[in-house]
Amino acid sequence: MRSHVLVLTLLCGCPKPTPVAEEAEPEKVEPPAGTRAYMAGHYALAVEGREAVIVGNRDGWQSAGNQIAGYTRATVGLPEPWQDRLGELAFQGGELGTSETRHKAARAVAEMARTCGACHTENGPGPAFNFESAPLAASTVEERMLRHQWASERMWEGLVTPSPTLFETGARALTGAPMWGAETLPEDVAPLEGRIQAIGEQALAATKDSERVAAYGELLALCADCHAAAR
Repeated sequence: MRSHVLVLTLLCGCPKPTPVAEEAEPEKVEPPAGTRAYMAGHYALAVEGREAVIVGNRDGWQSAGNQIAGYTRATVGLPEPWQDRLGELAFQGGELGTSETRHKAARAVAEMARTCGACHTENGPGPAFNFESAPLAASTVEERMLRHQWASERMWEGLVTPSPTLFETGARALTGAPMWGAETLPEDVAPLEGRIQAIGEQALAATKDSERVAAYGELLALCADCHAAAR
């Protein structure tokens, strides 16, 4: 009986745990009318800059970057959380607009893709991309380049959406890219070929956004280097 009283006394004397208030998620603000078209304009310029980097068109990537940098925070009255990311995008556009080298421009494009993805995570769902299966490995240069292009597109979409799974889909296509060997490639191109699979492995191993950005920037720069060497 004494033990029962002691237990009851201890239970009654113990302070009740203080409930921990759950942190409320920040409320997402609806953007004003015209935002969709505004974002589509950003995206078109980002793609324009990306394509210019791939083909080594410095005037093209600088023009696209400078146009992105010209967007102002007050445009179309975006909510403050959107404005912050817009400021980042404008800064990265300025980096692209002043890039003199393919590698610096490639990195700026990759950073812009990550900023788009971060904004979609914070403020609303990103775009939904539809795509066909990866082209089968083939024997001609053109057919194999299409496979590289397919992989690059998936990695880009993985950053913009954002979707690590989509990014990994592109990376896996790179790791499985068939190689020709030095005897079948132009002398200036052959040393670059082995980097394709290495970048794919780097991208697959990425666990952070910064690592994905680095891998994608490397891929864009490699595409540009290869095209320059093949001219």
